[in-house]
Amino acid sequence: MIFNGPQMHLMLNHLPIVGFIFLVPILLLVIWRGDDRIRRLALLGTFVVALLAIPAYLTGEPAEEGVEHLPGVTESAIHEHEEAAEASLVVALITGGLALAGYILGRRQPSRLRIATKIVFVGTLFASTSMAKVGHDGGKIRHPEITGSTHSDGGEGGHEGNDKKEDHDGAGDEK
Repeated sequence: MIFNGPQMHLMLNHLPIVGFIFLVPILLLVIWRGDDRIRRLALLGTFVVALLAIPAYLTGEPAEEGVEHLPGVTESAIHEHEEAAEASLVVALITGGLALAGYILGRRQPSRLRIATKIVFVGTLFASTSMAKVGHDGGKIRHPEITGSTHSDGGEGGHEGNDKKEDHDGAGDEK
């Protein structure tokens, strides 16, 4: 099975979004009750989730090429999603870099592990918020129910295609 650009992007983009959202309560719990092994694991997990933002971002351009000419898709929606994705990638990579640094420093000096976990928690709050916005903006590209639009372009769920079929059943074609 070969996947096209939009399929790859849709499969990969959920990983950093959901990953960062799940990391928020995990890191909070680790700060509150975790031991050093669990702190290191949480920092390493944060680094991995941050890395997952890279393929999600890199598949954005092929996804754009696959949908930019579809009915109802606007350049402004794509641009808004792309701008948010760029900023979110930066936040994710900074957070991931801080997590990796905390992991490495924490192995050498365990006293730094606690402060690194708190710093990464704050970065994860920013990253999860930023990622959620990227996901929302991406959803607006092909989901009119998100934007409140009720316009039907004849695509999935639209009734225009059915109406056209009924209009051409042979009745009334005597012009």
